[in-house]
Amino acid sequence: MSGDWKGMLNFFRPKKREPEFKILSQTETPYNHVYVIQSGNNREMWFKGAGSFFLQSRVDIKSRKCLSLVYSRMLMASLLFQPAPRRILMVGLGGGAITNCLHEWFPETHIDVVEIDSKVIELCKKYFFLKETGNYRIHEVDGRLFIRQQRDKDPYDLVYLD
Repeated sequence: MSGDWKGMLNFFRPKKREPEFKILSQTETPYNHVYVIQSGNNREMWFKGAGSFFLQSRVDIKSRKCLSLVYSRMLMASLLFQPAPRRILMVGLGGGAITNCLHEWFPETHIDVVEIDSKVIELCKKYFFLKETGNYRIHEVDGRLFIRQQRDKDPYDLVYLD
């Protein structure tokens, strides 16, 4: 009989709710169809191209200094080879989670981010806490052109192609 009561009590307990899924932005650009979604504390940027969705970035809005995606965390293994970078280049912004963290961890490091899609830059500033500073700059240009222009300038300690 006691087993029946336990089952009945579980019936009356409130069920756990899944985090609410909300589309914050959806826009078509010359390069992608871009979605920004919110699910609980996770905010994500997705690209849709050729009929498939691709997760570009995720940030935990309550813990922005920590990288949420395994891919992003694995990129940080490069710091084992260059633990104190002075200059970093990131080609491709995504949601900016990686470069935002790098800027937080290395505030004196010069970080250049190259992104061809102006709408992605705009969405990052609006939804992903991207704030440029004197040494954390976003360049709206094709990455190939930017790299060519850097030939005779100071070399980068780390280069990420994302």
